[in-house]
Amino acid sequence: MKIAKELKKNNEIKLIKSWVIKFICQNLNIGRKMEQRNQVGCNRLCKLFNESITYKQLVKAGCQKSDFFIKQKSFEIFITNSYCKNVPFHF
Repeated sequence: MKIAKELKKNNEIKLIKSWVIKFICQNLNIGRKMEQRNQVGCNRLCKLFNESITYKQLVKAGCQKSDFFIKQKSFEIFITNSYCKNVPFHF
């Protein structure tokens, strides 16, 4: 309810998504670019989890948090790298 009231009184925010991004940046004290990196990393992890890849498999493969924030081309190379051969990635 508090969020709905905030959205109603703040006319400069037209979309909920933009409001959420602004809220995250302000409350975590991070910039827009860092928020975009976090969003990309989360989307990639969600895709892996939806393909039944578990966090235990990612840990076993030696994945680091920063592995999911890299550019798409580098991420695809990372996924197909021998570093992750023991994890069945499907991209």
